[in-house]
Amino acid sequence: MKKNRILALGMAALMAMATPVVAAEQQTYKVGVCQLVQHVALDAATQGFCDVLTETFGDAVVIDVQNASGDTATATQICVNLAAEPDMDLIMANATPALQSAAAATG
Repeated sequence: MKKNRILALGMAALMAMATPVVAAEQQTYKVGVCQLVQHVALDAATQGFCDVLTETFGDAVVIDVQNASGDTATATQICVNLAAEPDMDLIMANATPALQSAAAATG
């Protein structure tokens, strides 16, 4: 769980550094999560990731968590849809098939 928190915090820091500072308006971040299947370990990783983003960015982050219910084709469709969304800043893929789908959708 500590590794997940450190990884999520690192990703949040990268997002913050990569975004130019805008004085007049607050930047809002859109994050999509594709989780392959409901499982205790995967659920904990997703929850830890979302918790750190929310702690770091508060209301400035919008997180869309979707579950593929163990179906690789569904994971692919979720990732394609997330990648096609305007202003999507980050896609977190949880489990290897979800990661492969995200890589194909964004590559």
